[in-house]
Amino acid sequence: MKITIVINPIAGKRNHRSVKEAITILRSNGVIPEIRETSKRGDAYIFAQEEIKKGTEIVIAAGGDGTINEIANGLVGSSVRLGVLPIGIANVFSLETHIPSDPVLAMNVILGGLPTLINVGYIRLKEGSGEREIKKHFLLMIGIGFDGGVVREIDRSIISKWGKAAYIFNGMRVVSKYTHSPLYIQIDQGKIVKGYSAIIGKAHYYGGRFSVTPHASLRDDSLDLCVFQSKGPWNMLKYVLGILQMKHLTYTDVYYCKTKEIEVSSPDDVFIQADGDFFGRLPACLSVKKDALAVMLPKNN
Repeated sequence: MKITIVINPIAGKRNHRSVKEAITILRSNGVIPEIRETSKRGDAYIFAQEEIKKGTEIVIAAGGDGTINEIANGLVGSSVRLGVLPIGIANVFSLETHIPSDPVLAMNVILGGLPTLINVGYIRLKEGSGEREIKKHFLLMIGIGFDGGVVREIDRSIISKWGKAAYIFNGMRVVSKYTHSPLYIQIDQGKIVKGYSAIIGKAHYYGGRFSVTPHASLRDDSLDLCVFQSKGPWNMLKYVLGILQMKHLTYTDVYYCKTKEIEVSSPDDVFIQADGDFFGRLPACLSVKKDALAVMLPKNN
């Protein structure tokens, strides 16, 4: 079996033992993996596309959700399977798919699990005059407004040092800045929903074991839309507390639905994050690509 491990060395420094153990397990099973380390953003995507041409059967993402997203974007539409060794900060994808964090158990899934086709989200942005499109697949979520602003302004070196706490501190710092721009969100049948921040989920979990879109699933062909319809920092604080208490969907100013396609616009400069990384700014169109990615998952998933 031809397997390549793509390692994010920033995550790997914290989890060097897990990576070494995973390599040992593969070798004990007669697999000599190729090891490729990323040095900058975008490397994992390029590596994944190169592995398709080389006839690799499984590409293992040894990193967090950002590394997984890049590799997934490189593999979408191919027969190459994605394997996951979770060594990131939040590891939301592994939580969503029940892939164990223990390297021995994770390798058992990769070597003896079930190859499973999943549905992935797809986002397109119009840049400048609209002549150039920016496209990306996402496995977990898109955050527009407050969420996108927080990720845009965060210092990546602080994340490496402080982990999830970096997002909390940065969110508090910019909450007044990114909670006043209106969003106009068009969903199926042309309905328009207005809000000031939105999460579009393809997965149940968000930022760890929290859940903004609790009915989302990688197995269905819909996007879950959660719109926060009141503006200002105090309302955003209310929404955050509601999410922590798992009661935000009971609020009268939170709109939630499943939809196949979404178009989002704003008269202001509004930013977007995709699977935890800054992506761009509105306007945006979102949809779903069915059976787009093969992933090694636990057999009882």
